[in-house]
Order: sequence, then C-alpha cells, then structure tokens
Amino acid sequence: MSGTAHKWQELDSILNFKQIKIAAITESQKKLKGTMQTNNYTVIYSGVNRSIWAQPGVMIWIHISIKNTTANYTYWSKRMIEVKLNIGRGKL
Repeated sequence: MSGTAHKWQELDSILNFKQIKIAAITESQKKLKGTMQTNNYTVIYSGVNRSIWAQPGVMIWIHISIKNTTANYTYWSKRMIEVKLNIGRGKL
C-alpha cells in the first residue's frame, strides 16, 4: 500500500508545482469508487470491484483552491465520472 500512497504524493506534488487546477488521470487501477484528500487536491475516483484484478479506472484531481466550486459528481462507469462545477453565472 505504501507504494501506491507514494505515487499519489508524487502526482500531487507535480500537479501542484505545474499549477494545474483540474486533472483527469486515466488508467488509475484504483479499486471501487470514492473520494480521497491529498495535500493539495480532492480526488474523485472510479474503478473496478475489489475482486477484479487490476483494470483501468479514472481519477479527477481538483485543487483545494477551487474545491468549493464542485457542485456534484456522478459515476457513469469505471472509466467515466461527470463533475459539475459552479462558475460565476452557472455550472460548467
């Protein structure tokens, strides 16, 4: 598990250094669905069932500076997540 945690920390550092506010990461191979918090990002992820051997999934990384703009999110499949963001006059 520490190998996986190290990858998330490294990705968090790279995205933050490059000042990327929203990133979609494919081929994540993370199990189940849910959210997690890193140092600088809220991560929404979707993957396969725990009993299925590593298969692709997707992660959406949203920087903490804009996390309050997240209106809601919907899991469509293990490879697709819809995230709605509140912007000045509506949703994006």
